[in-house]
Order: sequence, then C-alpha cells, then structure tokens
Amino acid sequence: MHGPGGTRTPTPSVARAAARRPSRQRQSRQIPRPGIAGGSARHEYERRHAARRERVLDQHPRIGKLLLAVSSDPQSTTAWERGAEGEEILGTRLDGCAGPTVVVLHDLRVPGTRANIDHIVVTPDHVFVVDAKRYEGQIQQRDYGNLFRSDIRLCVGGRDRTSLVRHSLDQAALVADAIPDHPDAPVVMPVLCFVHGDWPLLSRPFNIDGVIVTWPGAVAALVRTQEAGPQAAAAATARAIGQRLRPATPPTSPSS
Repeated sequence: MHGPGGTRTPTPSVARAAARRPSRQRQSRQIPRPGIAGGSARHEYERRHAARRERVLDQHPRIGKLLLAVSSDPQSTTAWERGAEGEEILGTRLDGCAGPTVVVLHDLRVPGTRANIDHIVVTPDHVFVVDAKRYEGQIQQRDYGNLFRSDIRLCVGGRDRTSLVRHSLDQAALVADAIPDHPDAPVVMPVLCFVHGDWPLLSRPFNIDGVIVTWPGAVAALVRTQEAGPQAAAAATARAIGQRLRPATPPTSPSS
C-alpha cells in the first residue's frame, strides 16, 4: 500500500504487530522479570528423582515399584530438594518486601557456568546479594585466633563453614561488576541467610569479612530500612543487573 506522495503505508496487520512490539528503548527500560525462587534447584531435584525412578524400573521391571516404595532418593538428590525449599521460603519472605523502590530478583544464572545466585534485592542505595542455606545445627561465629591475632570463622553445627562466606563475597563481586560505576552507585552487600537454622537465644545477625550472616526475618527487616529513595534509582540498577544476569529458569506459561 502507498500513501500520499508515494510513501509506503503499513498494512493493518503490520501496523498492529508493530504497535504490540516493544521498541528497543522501551525494552531497555523495563525492569527484569523476578524469576522463580528455587527454580533451578527444584528442576535439578526433579531431574535426578525421575532419572532414578526410570533406572530402577528398567533394571527391575517386576519389583521396581516395590523397590521405589521402600527406598528413598540418595542424599545427593534430596540435598537439591532441601535447597529448593530453602530458596522458596526465603523468596516468599523477600517478595513481601517488593514495592515501588524495592526490586526482588530470584535464581539468576552466572554467565558461562551452571551456578546461580539465589536472590538479589535492589533498593535505591543498596543491592543485597542473598545466598540461601538450609543447614542443620547451631549457627555462630568463633574466634580461632590467639592473643595476637583474631581468626573469626563461621561455624554451623560445630563445623567450619567459612567457605560459604568466601562464596558470598564472590557472588557479590559478580553483581557489582554488572552495575555501572558512578558516584551514586549503590552499595553491594553480600548476605548469607540460613533458613530454619538453629540460632542461640538472643542472637543477632553478625558480620564476617563484610558478609552479613542472618535469617529470613532479619533480612526482610534490613531491606525495609533501605526502602527510602528515588524509584528510578532502584529500577535503573535492576535493569543493569538484568542485562548481565539472566533468570536460570524459563518463565512459566499461563497454561502450565
């Protein structure tokens, strides 16, 4: 079709499609979708569970169902289920903090790896990179140093778990790299959150090497103290993170 002066006029169907299609500028200004808390861990558990079931039924066609009924998945499989449950519990608590100046993202893939970041909470002035853990035993910090030098370590159930602190720092560094460097850039804070952990009476969150060690309710309370500020700042930071870190699990279709 040609309009006045010989210019080409889009057909009605093309015009409607163009109207529905977001422009590149609009797409770049959209806040990334939140993702699915625990999605990749849940997927890995279900994959391993189904593979074991299929293997047992193939190897024992007559008694396979009985064997499955009286046995359980190995610990290497159930650990994925426990991890997914922990992320789901914490994700629900963090979603309750979402609002005009708080953007919550879940289960983001680290580029070039199979690793993921459990949760990221963006406020105008801070970005909380939250690693969810569901461990048994009492959670505390212990000083293994001496009179001349302190050596603070994270202990869970009496075992040294300080490696979790280093992992949280690595995740925070990845997120910080995704945020443009400018004078008003938000502070990136790594958080190690124990879901259903055993905390001593009158415990408070503590800090080891810059990592906040805490529990779900305390994380939510911390986020709420940082809500104040311009909405545009949190949105811009979330977009920058979303361009570098993509959701590890695909979105759920409306029909599923």
